[in-house]
Amino acid sequence: MNAVIVNPGVILGSGKWNKGSCVLFNMVHKGMPFYTNGVNGYVDVEDVADAVLFLMEHDHVNERYILVSDNMNMKWFLDETATLLDAKKAHIEVKKLLAELSWRALKMISFFTGKKPAITKETARASLNRFYYSSDKIKQLGFGFKPIRKTLQDACTNFKKQQQI
Repeated sequence: MNAVIVNPGVILGSGKWNKGSCVLFNMVHKGMPFYTNGVNGYVDVEDVADAVLFLMEHDHVNERYILVSDNMNMKWFLDETATLLDAKKAHIEVKKLLAELSWRALKMISFFTGKKPAITKETARASLNRFYYSSDKIKQLGFGFKPIRKTLQDACTNFKKQQQI
């Protein structure tokens, strides 16, 4: 069977602002005071869809492709998003001890409220790590990515429109 596997980084774009990575825009808008110095790979939602179509149309089968436009420091991401949303920037660095305490406290609170915690053990720990990814394999085939700065600008513009800010 012919197959193509795509492994996108953190997918960003406009959507349901209380689900998935869109929650980040909501959190920043409300005044997220915390940040980490973790690094991760990010990609525009439209680039993910375009990459899948690109790979299907060009018969690139039985291969795996990483889909990441940019590797970004979380502090930069939060600051850039806060600037675009006219929100207060994060100013309290979260290190390992605070991350561990936070997810535990939020888990306890969720037990009483019945709501999913905004930060889980997995997300707290992952936010401290520095992951770097390369999309060179798909770029060598001629596929290009939208810069994440443009993705943030577009998403923040849509967020402000939909939230009537």
